Amino acid sequence: MKNVFISGSTKGIGKAIALQLSKKNFNVFLHGRSKKELQQIANLIEDQENKKIKSIKADFLKEKDLKRVSKFLKKNSIEIIINNAGEYSNSNIFNTSTQEMRDLFQINFFSIFTLIKDFVKWKKDNFIIINLNSFAGKNSSKDEIVYSATKNALRSLSNSLKQEFIGKKIKIIDLFLGAVKTRMTKNRKNFNKLIDPNDVAEFVSDAITKYSTLQVSDVDIFKN
Repeated sequence: MKNVFISGSTKGIGKAIALQLSKKNFNVFLHGRSKKELQQIANLIEDQENKKIKSIKADFLKEKDLKRVSKFLKKNSIEIIINNAGEYSNSNIFNTSTQEMRDLFQINFFSIFTLIKDFVKWKKDNFIIINLNSFAGKNSSKDEIVYSATKNALRSLSNSLKQEFIGKKIKIIDLFLGAVKTRMTKNRKNFNKLIDPNDVAEFVSDAITKYSTLQVSDVDIFKN
């Protein structure tokens, strides 16, 4: 069984991915900011799949927590990282504070950079990194100035990493998502018409387990 770490796996897309992969030939390692929510999903998976689940509570705004997560990945010989944790901000240049910009970059970009950097120091080859990005990472919006900036930065990081690891048994997959039914979109009037997180989870599972003769790289995912 391969060991897969999913950040932000107590809600929404991350939870759906954790549940989907736990049904397959994977050992799933969970992350979240709530000990109670981590225990709830761990119990659910353990009851349904008869697998012992490990998890780590961490706040990606805190460098000391990121260091603990990096040690957690190495200790458990993680082979696949799914960078799902993130925050959303709907704001323009006039109502965006510098602190808000820094915090969102820390969660949506610098935390991912730190985890990947620490990961590749010991995991030299034969691994998969999946980044859950957004259409905002390709098409900026006047009302998403902070969020779009963080997602464009993540896209640039991934593109550079793909060049850096050419020739190795490494997959770096970027999923550019349209609006998905999660807590971030719960107030939208068209919430029920948005992408189902379970469909995203199924695609992630396929991207990892199928297509042995081809490379999946940048994928746009949007509603039919």
